[in-house]
Amino acid sequence: MLTLNRRGVIGFMLTMAVGIALGAAALVVSSEIARKDEEKQPFSAARGPSSPANVEKAFEDYQKAYRDYQQAVGLGRSDIKKYGDALRDAKKHLEIEIFRNTPGVSEMDMTEFEAARNAPVPSSPIFNAAASPFSGGEVAIGTSGSASPSGSAGGKGPSDSAIQESASAQATSASADGITGMDYYRVKAGDSLSKICEKYYGNSGMWQHIIKYQATSIAATPNLIFPGQLIVLPRGLTAAADSSVNKPSAATPSSSSAAGNAEIAPPGDESWQEKFQQDYVISDRALTNSGTMSVADIQKFLASKNSVLAQPYRGSSPAQMIYDAAKKHGINPQVILTRLQCEQGLISKSTATQHKLDWALGVGCYDSGNWNQKFKGFEKQVEYAAQTYRRHYNDAKARLDRGEQVVMTIDGKQVRVKNAATYSFYKYCPHFQGNKLFYDVWRGYRSKF
Repeated sequence: MLTLNRRGVIGFMLTMAVGIALGAAALVVSSEIARKDEEKQPFSAARGPSSPANVEKAFEDYQKAYRDYQQAVGLGRSDIKKYGDALRDAKKHLEIEIFRNTPGVSEMDMTEFEAARNAPVPSSPIFNAAASPFSGGEVAIGTSGSASPSGSAGGKGPSDSAIQESASAQATSASADGITGMDYYRVKAGDSLSKICEKYYGNSGMWQHIIKYQATSIAATPNLIFPGQLIVLPRGLTAAADSSVNKPSAATPSSSSAAGNAEIAPPGDESWQEKFQQDYVISDRALTNSGTMSVADIQKFLASKNSVLAQPYRGSSPAQMIYDAAKKHGINPQVILTRLQCEQGLISKSTATQHKLDWALGVGCYDSGNWNQKFKGFEKQVEYAAQTYRRHYNDAKARLDRGEQVVMTIDGKQVRVKNAATYSFYKYCPHFQGNKLFYDVWRGYRSKF
């Protein structure tokens, strides 16, 4: 009986092993077929969504194929064609993944781009001898250039610090934007889109014009890029050619102008900017004009001050947080920026403790020392600061519109405020000195906003 049972168990295990082996083989075959089908498809059909992870994997495969091919040439192997085919396949796969992850490819002439895609791999490595603006070797397989002597490898191969992979083997015809092809740059520590564009195009402002060609994860937060990401750099693109960049429009003087659902006050008395007035700290227009700065404007201002806020905060962009809160609650982002300097000096500081960032605007920080943890964190500080300004502004405006007098006691002195914005400011900071500080900082910043 024991012998029969043992044989049955062994037979069952052998059957399972054979089944698993056959399943694995079928999976490998189906994956290989799918990969081959993908490689055969034209670029015009490769516009489904991909992900940065797929691009990274394809790039790693391309690097390995490139190294293998270069080594095979150096050794003079007789089966060089095998390595050339593998390199070409890896290159095609990388291009497809990049295109799938690149918005804006519809701008290009895909027919001619497809024709360039099947350029043969040469019998020896070919390198572009032109200097790379990123101080790294620009690898161009299958393009015209100076060939290294057979059996040797000249120039530099791809590096982790700077990669400019040519998106096609030959330059394509100009698109509507004058684009002749795509280059790709791998982000390294300390990079920003403006710095990359300064090196590549000689114009830091070109970052605004390359946004539409980036992956969604980059285009959504252009002020926040990370080492390892691939940046698309259209060749031949000029600022004049791209007229699709959204420019921040000036706010209209009408009181019906809106920021979200928040009304922007009409222009009025701006004498507060020339002399500090206890009963008129800031105009309604200056407080509520949320359209004064774009995200890019805010980021540029922070960068010009070498501010710690020009850098990411917990994976997000402070400039974007400021812009979003200002738009949502109808508050001038310049007010928020000025207040950030008044409270913790975060505009002028290049470094800051986590504590200062978490309580950047003093929201929920009570004199008793019992700070409300609900408001902890830079994003919450900005959000609730804008909300607080707007709530008190709306309350005072409703009272003033009814003809009421609004009198406040500040530092033991009664003040009849002239407008809703002044009331809001005193509710946020109930001291003359604190608001005089705001006035002084504002005057220093207003020409730089």
